[in-house]
Amino acid sequence: AVSKISRLQDLMVMAAKCTVVTRFRSTIGLAGRLSVRIAGREVNVLGPGDHFGEIAAVDWGRDFSYGRTATVVAVEATRLLAFPAAALRELMHESAAFDSAIRSVAHERLDRR
Repeated sequence: AVSKISRLQDLMVMAAKCTVVTRFRSTIGLAGRLSVRIAGREVNVLGPGDHFGEIAAVDWGRDFSYGRTATVVAVEATRLLAFPAAALRELMHESAAFDSAIRSVAHERLDRR
């Protein structure tokens, strides 16, 4: 799965104040800050090394069953690494510790809604 992520990744560069749309993708921040918003209210700020997009991979697994649970907006110029949610699920399947960590974050974020 790690090699699959490496082959299928996309580098994204976002200008400040742009909404990040990575539907069907899991995303890791490389540089810059991101504001996570629900109904216009900021609920989290993400930075380098933080990730988003895991909720669809964890809870729904088909990448198309539900709409977004939050909107992510670049606070400043931002670089992101995006890869298919299916690759994240494969990595979760291969590593129980990784699976547990991703599920924990996803459920914590769902509880904030």
